[in-house]
Amino acid sequence: MFYYLAIIVIAFSLYLKSLFFGYSYSDDNIWILNHYFILKDFSYLPQFFTQPDFVGHIFYRPILCLSFMVDAHFYGTEPLGYHLTNIVMHVISTGLLFIILNKLHYNKEISFLMSLIFLVHPVLTNAVVWIPGRTDSLLAMPLLSSFILFMEYVEKRKIVYLLGHFLLFIVALLTKELAVILPVICFLYIVFIEKAGSIFTKNKWIIGGWILSVGGWLWVRTLILKHALGNGVSPSLAIKTILSNGSAFLTYLGKIIFPINLSVSPIPVDMSLIYGVIAVIILSSLLIVSKHKRNNYILFGMSWFVVFLVPSFVISYVKYEYRVYLPMIGLLIVFLELELTYWFQKAKLFCVGALTCIIISCAIVSFNYSDSYENGVKYWQNAAKNSPHLALAHRNLGAMYYLANDLDQAQLTYEKALEVNPTEPMVHNNLGLIYARKKMFKEAEREYVLEINNNPRYPNSYYNLGLMRYFENKSNDTVKLWNKTLELDPNFIDAYVNLAKLYASVGQLDKAKFYIHQMQQKGMAVPAGLLEVLK
Repeated sequence: MFYYLAIIVIAFSLYLKSLFFGYSYSDDNIWILNHYFILKDFSYLPQFFTQPDFVGHIFYRPILCLSFMVDAHFYGTEPLGYHLTNIVMHVISTGLLFIILNKLHYNKEISFLMSLIFLVHPVLTNAVVWIPGRTDSLLAMPLLSSFILFMEYVEKRKIVYLLGHFLLFIVALLTKELAVILPVICFLYIVFIEKAGSIFTKNKWIIGGWILSVGGWLWVRTLILKHALGNGVSPSLAIKTILSNGSAFLTYLGKIIFPINLSVSPIPVDMSLIYGVIAVIILSSLLIVSKHKRNNYILFGMSWFVVFLVPSFVISYVKYEYRVYLPMIGLLIVFLELELTYWFQKAKLFCVGALTCIIISCAIVSFNYSDSYENGVKYWQNAAKNSPHLALAHRNLGAMYYLANDLDQAQLTYEKALEVNPTEPMVHNNLGLIYARKKMFKEAEREYVLEINNNPRYPNSYYNLGLMRYFENKSNDTVKLWNKTLELDPNFIDAYVNLAKLYASVGQLDKAKFYIHQMQQKGMAVPAGLLEVLK
């Protein structure tokens, strides 16, 4: 019990200040603020299991959506509660890691210290203090629990453990696609650690259970995402992107061993491989000189690291550091085998002191690094500084300056984004907003039109251009533009409101009522003035 209490105390001591962080305006505002009308209404709950997620529209992650709905029920749009949930998830995942290391027959004290490294490691900071970073810590809870139950079944051969393993495996699959790797890990555990391959020949229904679970999940997922994903990702394209993103192994190995080159939104061109190269040299040297290593455990740990990291390379580069959340566990197992366990027995006090220094150092870096997630300005300043070739970082930093009413700084930052990428989505639209605020209407119109030409699927540019046409008393153009806005985004509430107001102002009440009813059907709040139209 002491170990678990210590994990809780250390976690909250380190991450307590994150409870008072605001929104980073990097997906968290979209999840919570933009879709609060969904999260607050439990009638939407069945849709989480029958439709793609309501933010990206390309994933099937109902448990992730459910986690935000539960938070919304208790905390509304107050970020404190969401941050609290993230800390709790990380604490639980760390406790599960401690159990796994114990079940792998490592000494309790060293298992605890390695779990603390996981708890405070800077590369996992954004999984804790950035609200959307919960994706992998949330996945870790059912996935690691499922693996623990599988280990229990292998040891005790009680069917209840295997049933629990399959149940939690399904929960993990409904949390994030990466869970599909778990049967591979279980297989590797049998081959490398338990060396009991007969468990599969004598109990073929274990493999059958995995096939049934994954097959059923794939079938449901394909049905739900068939329109979102089109033809999906071909095997050849998947292999091509994995190979092209292979340098991420070095990048993230370097971030784990030398957590000093961190970024809230890293991209390949701005990340140094030197730390990864040094990490490989160090790791290889330790593997060579270690006389008491267990090769089967090292193979298991390295396999864990690789197979959990590779899926992140498909199509997109490993963009967020939290994606090493599960892979890092494999490296911790490897490090435990590099004489660490042996010397812990021979020179316990020295090893405890060395590991404590590592833990304290990691905690200090994490404590300072977490400030980058305090609010939108700090988040995107970090992104723009550490990923200067990422136009998105400059674009969103410009948006933060705009919201702070610093129009001149916002304009300069948007122009920097266009220097990096002349067709960066939303930048021309946002420049249009600045020019409109400065009453430079011709320039604003030019920017809106450029946005529409470059990014014809972005609804805000049609809406903003429609506002200009409205003030020019060009009602027909206004209606067309705002209807186009709703065609692209059926949940664009301001377009509904203004269309209803426009029609009500000219006495076309039937058309005004049409848009009001659309809002009501979608659960949107209808302004009191418009409700008068329904009477």
